[in-house]
Amino acid sequence: MRSRALAFRLTGIGSCLTALAISSCGILGPSTERFLIRVDSITAPRVVAANDTLSAHFYGKIGPDGCWRLAGTDRQANSAMLDVTFHGEHVRSGECTAMLVALNQVEIVSPPLGNPFTIAVHQPDGSVLRRVVTVQ
Repeated sequence: MRSRALAFRLTGIGSCLTALAISSCGILGPSTERFLIRVDSITAPRVVAANDTLSAHFYGKIGPDGCWRLAGTDRQANSAMLDVTFHGEHVRSGECTAMLVALNQVEIVSPPLGNPFTIAVHQPDGSVLRRVVTVQ
């Protein structure tokens, strides 16, 4: 009787461990983790005319393989500022391309632009990366 009870407990523990292992590998379905993307650099013209359209380019690393992607952008713009936050997703699905996923995003701001015009990007560590554009 004791051996049957022990076997039942071991089978139950084994089943729980197997289920845990399967779910962590994404076999029961992918799990998704959201995060903020760190922007390494902003490129924009140093000087623009007040009635010109401003193009700002944002570069950074989203993730080490194809399971990482840009999920969305929070964007607020007015005549004095462009304020952005880039959101990423890490999908744990088990099968990912072996290629680095980079952020290469362009945001367009329509005129009129005030002087100075500030581009601000919120970083994962709470800091803000800024670039100031002179408007003439």
